[in-house]
Amino acid sequence: MDNIDLTWKGHAQEIGINIAIARTVKRHPQDRVAADAGLSRFTYWKLECGESNHDTQPQTA
Repeated sequence: MDNIDLTWKGHAQEIGINIAIARTVKRHPQDRVAADAGLSRFTYWKLECGESNHDTQPQTA
């Protein structure tokens, strides 16, 4: 795993934590937020866990 992979993983985890905190503060269950976002509950859960598919990393300039 190179530095770019480690950096991306750190960002994904930080975003996931922030999403989970915001959802918890508003007292919304994961399934409601997932449905509102048009995602499966499993996909939403993976986002909150900071998991991502390597093939879908955003392109950086």
